[in-house]
Amino acid sequence: MKATRYFFNFTGEGRTLVDEGGVELDNFEQVKAYASKRAAVLRENAYMVEDWTEWHVEILDSSFRVVLTLPLTECVSG
Repeated sequence: MKATRYFFNFTGEGRTLVDEGGVELDNFEQVKAYASKRAAVLRENAYMVEDWTEWHVEILDSSFRVVLTLPLTECVSG
């Protein structure tokens, strides 16, 4: 199976953090795992955000079509 490039854009509180480079992943299991890792890093480093309930990650494929949208609260606990 050929790897596909996916982009992970995080949106919340009227802001969007755009993933301009993306990452190549082999399957949807890897896509979900990568989204969780990126969400954890964002939450650890974004000290100015107290409420993550409004934030979500939009996962786009190499054609920039949204293939999955997940609330950050589903990606990372805590």
